[in-house]
This record gives sequence, structure tokens and C-alpha cells, in this order.
Amino acid sequence: MRVIAGKHRGAVLSEFTASNIRPTADRTKESVFNIIANMLPGSACLDLFCGTGNLGIEALSRGAREVVFVDNSSDSVRLTKKNLDKVKESANVYLSDAVSFLKKTDRKFDVIFIDPPYASDVSVTAVKTIAELDLLTEGGIIVLERDVSVDCAFDGFSVYDVRKYGKAVVSFIRKTKKCLFAGTFDPFTLGHEEVVKAVIKKYDEVYVVIMENNLKKPVFNEEERVEIVRKSLEKYDKTIISSWNGMLVDFMKENKIAVNVRGIRDDADKEYEKKMEEYNRGLYPEIVYEYVYTDSSISSSLVREKLAKCDDISQFVQKNALKYIYNAYNNKAK
Repeated sequence: MRVIAGKHRGAVLSEFTASNIRPTADRTKESVFNIIANMLPGSACLDLFCGTGNLGIEALSRGAREVVFVDNSSDSVRLTKKNLDKVKESANVYLSDAVSFLKKTDRKFDVIFIDPPYASDVSVTAVKTIAELDLLTEGGIIVLERDVSVDCAFDGFSVYDVRKYGKAVVSFIRKTKKCLFAGTFDPFTLGHEEVVKAVIKKYDEVYVVIMENNLKKPVFNEEERVEIVRKSLEKYDKTIISSWNGMLVDFMKENKIAVNVRGIRDDADKEYEKKMEEYNRGLYPEIVYEYVYTDSSISSSLVREKLAKCDDISQFVQKNALKYIYNAYNNKAK
């Protein structure tokens, strides 16, 4: 077992002699640390179930500002301290079970390594505790190694990547990244879908919100517009579709969403949105606007014009919603 990279590269660490102790394999460690390399410089890390200190020492070698080591075995604590001495690093090493430590600490961490014995289910409890006590910094991650994939349905957390290395399954977990894309959507078009498609890979949850605007008289009622959006986005499993009759920022506050996505076609659109951004920031200082430039000339007004002329709209809306749009519109004309 050796340090893979960084200032202690090549250092050989002491291991347990017992055959039932399973340190993270060098090949697995190298791959995992290559994935998180950019997060480590200057970071504060926590190595739960530290064993030999293998993961935390690799983090220190790659530029972590500090690492806290925790294990409920006195032999592990002794071996971790021995390995820290080998690479001439100082760190806090605690003899404690993982959950008890998490409940007592008042620290937040950028990276938390969780690598318990595979037969133990305590890792799930540890992740739940981290979520409940908000022990991750913004942008922080949990690196969880088990022998099975973790079904991480914890409030506010999402698994954003999973890698398998032999028997080891490494799950990368972060605070759920949310954004909102709101509009009257009268009706939802391929232009709107282009915006959703642009952000769906960056976020764990994309809230698509049908807004009621008292200054507008939509052709399609709220229920119809919600159904059009549902049919249009049914292949995107990260979308959460809702409607709201109130202020945009109130919906964002209620659902703990900071990012407001706006689709724009040109500088005139952006100038208008910048004014709205300034206004909404006065009501909700945490709000962040993300502008998505689109080449699409498709708009809801164009679709409504085509419908009024009985023209074909199949090039402008999702095919899954096409029949529903025609039926809803024609029922109004009767």
C-alpha cells in the first residue's frame, strides 16, 4: 500500500497483518483520487473508518489543508498515527465510532471519505447523519465505498456518480444541485426544451414551473399547460414539474432553490432579464441567474399563431405533446 501521487508519492504505508482487514486497493484509490483531484488543494477532509489512514494521507499528499481521522479501533488509530509519522504529517486522530463523532463535531468538511467494513450498514446511517447535521460545505462531496450500490434517497443529497472496481462500488454523493426554469409556457415548445436539455446534465433536480401571470391571458389553462410540459419532458427523469400562482422568489425560497435559469436569444433578452435579476435579488439575495443562449427562433407566440391559422406545428413542439396540444386547442374553438 503506497501513496499514489503528490508530495509523498511512493511512500509505503504500514498495513494490518490480519486477512480480514480490507484497505482500499491502490488501483481503486488512484482512480478515485484522479476524479476528485481538483477538489483537494486547500480542502478540509474527514476520513471516517480510517483504518490505516490510507485515504486521508493520500488527500494530504495531494494538497488537502487538513484531514481529521476517525476509527473505533485502537489498532487503527495506532496504525494511522504510525503512517502519519512516516510521511511527517500531523493530524487529529480520534478513537470514536463514526456516527458518535459526526454528532459531536461542529465542523464542516469539503470531502468526507466513508469506507467501512463491507458487512456493516453503518455507512448509510453516517450519510444520513451528515445530511441531517449539514456537515458538508457547499460544493462538498462524500466518497462512499461499499460492495453494493447505495440507494441514497436522503433529503437534500444525491448520488451524482458511481464507479465499480472489482468488488468495490464507489459512490460520489453531494448536496442536491437544484435549478428552476419558469415561464408561462403557453404552450411549452422545443425552444423551451432546448434550455432544459442544456442544464439537465449539471443539476440533480430541474424544477420546471408553469407560472400564472395576471397580465397575460393564456390560450391554454393551467392544467393544460402542466400536462403539455409533462408530455414534452417525460424522457427527462430529473425534471420536477409544478405550477405556481405567486411570486417566483417565494417558490424558490419554499423549495430551497437558488439558481434561476433563463433562456435568452440575444442581448435584448439579456438586458430585460438583467433588470428582473436585479429586482428579484432585492427580494431574495441568494438568487443566482444562469443564462442559457439558444439559437432557436421557436416561441410560444409563434406556435399560437400557427394554431390560429390551422398550420402545422409539428416542427415546433415535442411530438409526445403534439396530439394533446391540438385536441386542447380545438376543444376551445368549438
